[in-house]
Amino acid sequence: MITPMMPYKNPHYHRDYFRKHGEKRRAYLRARYAADPSGQRQASAKWRRTPQGIAKRQDEARTPQAIARNRAWRKAHPEKMMEYALSQRLRRLGLDPLWYHNQLAIQAYACAICQTRDPGGRSKYRFHIDHCHTTGKIRGLLCKRCNSVLGEMKDSPNLLRRAANYLEELM
Repeated sequence: MITPMMPYKNPHYHRDYFRKHGEKRRAYLRARYAADPSGQRQASAKWRRTPQGIAKRQDEARTPQAIARNRAWRKAHPEKMMEYALSQRLRRLGLDPLWYHNQLAIQAYACAICQTRDPGGRSKYRFHIDHCHTTGKIRGLLCKRCNSVLGEMKDSPNLLRRAANYLEELM
């Protein structure tokens, strides 16, 4: 016969136990980590991917102290934040930062269309990654202005030719 688990008489048993034996537990964990650091890292990384680990990290990140600390760090390190944002964008497109820097060198550190060296826009240091929205194929790096023009013209060569013809007729 299976009996249900009996609840602890003291609802704070675990908390009280760790307060009483915390140093002993921490010493044990330090010794275990020293014996096999890679195994401990792997176990920790595995736990962090569990729903409980994810929830704990999210809860810790929402504290006012953590929010203030993160905001201060981002303000103090804008260049690292820009690199992080670029790496996230590249990852979503299936690229890596090395590709971006190589492509910039191929394009002589300028926009692929107008050849300006100023990317413009909010990110004064980063060119936009132009890609086909239908196929996902990467076409090159553009300044904000050229990227916006292609977007407004719906990436249509015919519309762009007609716009160029219109301008040439009026000049």
